[in-house]
Amino acid sequence: MNATPTKHAVRFDQALNLAVAIIRRTELPNSRIVLIRDLYGRIHLALDDRPPYAAPPEDTIKKLLQALGTELGAFAPDPETDLLLASNLIDPKSLFDSPDNLLLSTEPTYIHLVERQVIGSDWLRQPSTATPAQTHRATMFGIKGGVGRSTATAVWARHLAQKDRRVLVIDLDLESPGVGSSLLPHESHPDFGVIDWLVEDAVGQSDRLLFQDMVARSTLAEGTQGEVLVVPAGGRARASYDYLAKLSRAYMPIQTEKRMLEFGDRIERFVSQAEDTYKPDVTIIDSRAGMHDIAAAAITRLGALCLLFAGNSRQTWADYELLFQKWRAHPERAVAIRENLKMVAALIPEIGADAYIERFSLSAYRLFQDFLYEEAEATDLDAFNYDIGDEDAPHHPIRIRWSRAFLEFDPVRGVETLGQEQVDAAFGHFLAEASRLLLGEEA
Repeated sequence: MNATPTKHAVRFDQALNLAVAIIRRTELPNSRIVLIRDLYGRIHLALDDRPPYAAPPEDTIKKLLQALGTELGAFAPDPETDLLLASNLIDPKSLFDSPDNLLLSTEPTYIHLVERQVIGSDWLRQPSTATPAQTHRATMFGIKGGVGRSTATAVWARHLAQKDRRVLVIDLDLESPGVGSSLLPHESHPDFGVIDWLVEDAVGQSDRLLFQDMVARSTLAEGTQGEVLVVPAGGRARASYDYLAKLSRAYMPIQTEKRMLEFGDRIERFVSQAEDTYKPDVTIIDSRAGMHDIAAAAITRLGALCLLFAGNSRQTWADYELLFQKWRAHPERAVAIRENLKMVAALIPEIGADAYIERFSLSAYRLFQDFLYEEAEATDLDAFNYDIGDEDAPHHPIRIRWSRAFLEFDPVRGVETLGQEQVDAAFGHFLAEASRLLLGEEA
């Protein structure tokens, strides 16, 4: 006897597209709808009935909720409770006019999406508009670790100090701190760090006195006319210091008089306060690897030059695709950051370097071509699109060559222990190009 076929479950990846399709085939003249996807992926419905919009007739709403309930399965809204009207909300602007709203459709009905997420929401948020004009920011990021990002940070900071710059290095890898301890002698490590600012800021104590105990001068700048200031992820290890207890509270949003500040908002405020206090020429932010909220804030919220470190491996490009496809789905948000992206080919092997760079460049080009570059005619000069060999293109990599001289490199002892010739051989292209992109004519 044949088994009775069972209906396939609606999966998370299908539910949102199904909801949009159901709404688009429902007659909803002069309507604007916000879909709210909650922490579990369930989809809730909000209708904007403020002028010039109007709520559809009750029978139309009822049929819509029934259709959603039937077709979305476990991700369906509750037809009895999952309907919000703007006119019934105390503050409808916080939902319907939120900058986090993502436009999904305009024909025939305006449909927006608001994501309620524990993590990941900052990848699609707009960058800060309050970046101080006198400060140049750069984010060092790798989708995977072990690509020499921290070493590059140290070498670049030293290089900028040699050019008479005041450099502020911020260790934002809260889950795996490293830059602070690698750039500061143990005896110079400050009592507090980024994690302490986040905890103290939540209770209104992120003042200048705290910053005085968070920042230390690195020996990297010795013998130069510049300065390298370091904000470690955490403070000096001691009996009374509990880093893990603070880490569990660092990502909490806080409510201010004006609005709720999410983690990315708080990182923006922290970096701005640090720059306002120490007036650096350049701020280098060492981000956490992977698709963590820290990386999201460092890449999308700070208006920074984003250096994307990578090795030419299949796993690396597959992971970058997972990130880039989020931007492809919402190109209106990608516009704000795509001009700031630049690939870095890290740890280029000594043997077969030219062939390696060629393969890397092709992989990077395919990544941008598939997910970020716009389709355009040759005469469309305004489109975000580049030829594969265009050296100004974000996919065209800045190069860092692998060098055995850096295997036991200790920044605290000073870059000069290697010799300028060794530094130039491994990092010459990176130092020149990264400085040019960040500082422009000032480089």
